[in-house]
Amino acid sequence: MRHSIILGLVLAITLTASAFAGEPPSYILDTDLASDCDDAGAVAMVNALADNGQVNVLAMMVSTGGRTVGPALGAINTWYGHGGWPIGVLKDETFWVGGSPDQPAGWMNFESYTRTIAETCPTPLKDGRDAPDAKILYRQILAKQPDSSVTIQSIGPLINLAMLLETKADDASPLSGTDLVAAKVKVLVITGGRNPKGTSSNFSKAGAAKYAKPVIDHWPSPIVFVGNDVGSALKVGWTKNRDQSEGNPARLAYKLFFKGDDTKTRACADQAGVLYAIKGLGEIYSLVETGHQTCDEKGNTEWSPEPLKDGRKHAYLQRIEGKDAAIVEQVESLMTQGKKAAGK
Repeated sequence: MRHSIILGLVLAITLTASAFAGEPPSYILDTDLASDCDDAGAVAMVNALADNGQVNVLAMMVSTGGRTVGPALGAINTWYGHGGWPIGVLKDETFWVGGSPDQPAGWMNFESYTRTIAETCPTPLKDGRDAPDAKILYRQILAKQPDSSVTIQSIGPLINLAMLLETKADDASPLSGTDLVAAKVKVLVITGGRNPKGTSSNFSKAGAAKYAKPVIDHWPSPIVFVGNDVGSALKVGWTKNRDQSEGNPARLAYKLFFKGDDTKTRACADQAGVLYAIKGLGEIYSLVETGHQTCDEKGNTEWSPEPLKDGRKHAYLQRIEGKDAAIVEQVESLMTQGKKAAGK
């Protein structure tokens, strides 16, 4: 099937709340679960939403290097009873690590919590090197899905997605990566940058721009951008439902991040995006759908009011005024709701 035909079918889908009606979305999370604990909170939310029957998780991908990130991700999923979810990893152990696992990447040690979680919590993945290559797992999973059915959410650098676009036909599918995405992906939700202008580490830190620009410029399915401005001013933590979350590796991530204190709060840019990607706009968000995102070689983005000439669709998310408390309540309730009882 020609790329232009597939793209025309995909663009018939709206990005409004109606796109989330009906069955729970088939969903893939791409996360840089590593130096910042907000990713752990986002993973906890996805697990809780799956328990609530609100999302069908196809897989989770790791978008940063390091051998303990995949195992830590598997540990969180396992605590919820979802240890069978496929996990794909970036086959570059040094990306964003900072040179070695003990050197800082940015302002925080890369393994501020992943090593401890991987070594002390049950996980089906003992070493990230044993997990499949994320871009190959993407191809295998997408090829099996109905057309225009998959929601992908990225809450880290866009390296896996850029590599997916560059893949060629293989045993999983005769389509190129770009054509496979155009055929199977309903929407890509990206946390990163600031709107209508700015950047963030997901687009600009330590080589991220090299991968952000081609995804923003060439991804064939609709993209919704969740700028860090949506959730960075909202703080969430684990003071709710303390009994239900006891032993949760995601809560342990916060405790380790804050040097032993799991009552402190952290910005929820990633979690704010999870609410939209899985539940839609609800009564807390609105979309700016006129225009498109531009990205320069350094990962700086700016919203242009002009539509894309090739017909692709971009939008960015905004909080509705007065809904901050509602967003915090929803995020914290999902993060801390605990796990389903056995047999239920």
